[in-house]
Formats: sequence, structure tokens, C-alpha cells
Amino acid sequence: MSKKVIRVSADASREMNQNVYGCHFYSAHKPEDIENWLKDRGADSSIGTFDSIFDGEWEDVDAYCIDNFSLDFEDTDMEEDDCIHDEDIQEFLDDAPKRELYSISKQFTELMGNIQGVKDTALELFNNFKKVVKTDDGVKVKNLSEEEQKMYHSMTRLIKNMSL
Repeated sequence: MSKKVIRVSADASREMNQNVYGCHFYSAHKPEDIENWLKDRGADSSIGTFDSIFDGEWEDVDAYCIDNFSLDFEDTDMEEDDCIHDEDIQEFLDDAPKRELYSISKQFTELMGNIQGVKDTALELFNNFKKVVKTDDGVKVKNLSEEEQKMYHSMTRLIKNMSL
């Protein structure tokens, strides 16, 4: 975190061209860290989050998402005591490895589900193949055409390797 305090200003618009201009807070963090923290919190899409951070004035019309979001950063002479969100930003930065591990875990879980789906599909295709060629026994495989034998052996190897 830098010791220079910057003013973080935001402009946003929401449904039916509702706008808020000039709301701001102060921070001693780097602009890219602040921007990442704001996006992670959903300040660029959630009105409630935007309002809790920037405390802007909106028209009294129901809306549930922000359509446009822009930030501006400028140097100030403010003191670090005025940086009301810096603890949250620092916690966000400190938790980056946890978020990355969560993302990797989620992707791995999805991958394993996809692999299981491929395995289930391969097994289903193999069972259908055996019904079509009327064989469920390795001995009868020799009676199949060369192309059918290749398919049979390819499928059995695939299923065997996926079971490891």
C-alpha cells in the first residue's frame, strides 16, 4: 500500500438512465488494487454494493443492476485516517490466494464432472456397440470385421484407462 492518499471517484448509470455523479471515497491503495477490489465486491454491477461504498444519490425508481461504471483517481492531500475502505481493500488483497484456490478447486470439480460425463458416454456407446454387433465376450470379437474389432479394442482401452 502506498502512503499517498488518492481520491477515488465513480460515476455510474442504472436502468432507465438513472445516474449518480461525483460520489467518492479516499484510499492509500494503488488504483489497480482499488479497481479489482471494487469489481470483486460487485460495485460495478450491484446498486446496493455501490451505494454502501460510494453513498451516491439515485432517483426513487426500482432498479437492481448498474449498466455503466467508470472510475477516476486523483492525488489529494488527505490523511490516511480518511481512507474508510482501506482495511477492506487490504483484506481483499491478502485473500487473493484463497480466491485463486477456490477458483482452481471449482474448475477442477467441473473438470472431474466433465470427465465422468465422458466416461459415462463412452461406456454407454460401448454397451450400444456390443448390442449392435451382438457380442459381449472377447472370444466373439474375433468374428467381427477388422473395423469393428478396432472400435471394440479402442473402446475397451478408453474405458479401462478412464477407470484408473
